[in-house]
Amino acid sequence: MKQKIIIFSFFGFILAGFLEAKSILPTRPTILSELDRIHNSFLNGKEVLVDPLIASLQQEAARDSSIVPALKAAEKLKNSAGEKAKLEAYAELSEALKDYIQKDESSGVHVFYCPMVKKKWIASGDKVQNPYDSSMKSCGKKYKQTVSFLLRESDFKSGSRI
Repeated sequence: MKQKIIIFSFFGFILAGFLEAKSILPTRPTILSELDRIHNSFLNGKEVLVDPLIASLQQEAARDSSIVPALKAAEKLKNSAGEKAKLEAYAELSEALKDYIQKDESSGVHVFYCPMVKKKWIASGDKVQNPYDSSMKSCGKKYKQTVSFLLRESDFKSGSRI
């Protein structure tokens, strides 16, 4: 009897782990898809629907607190009135998610930056499609985050470790 309880407990833990892993997997692709849809809505002058993105960000924020600023920006986008306010909130959302997007660029979703308006956006593909100004749709480039650090002269002295 004790052996059966141990075996059932073991399989219960495995099943619980599998179900948890399965619930985590779909969140990132959904977030990426929703971000691309929002970008295309801005490009094509269509209504920007944010509720599906907010739902996915809420799931992700439950596991990763670094997503909370993006969730707040998405809620701000939802509650914004007027095109200018929506684009400002979209810029905040893109800024908040830039590290999340750049963790894995194999998805084909990238962060772009326009130096004229000094804002980022998130879109699929490699083509620059700036949502901030219809007269500057091709203005911008892929954004690459660089890691920089400073070394002091003392770091190079004998016996010092870097």
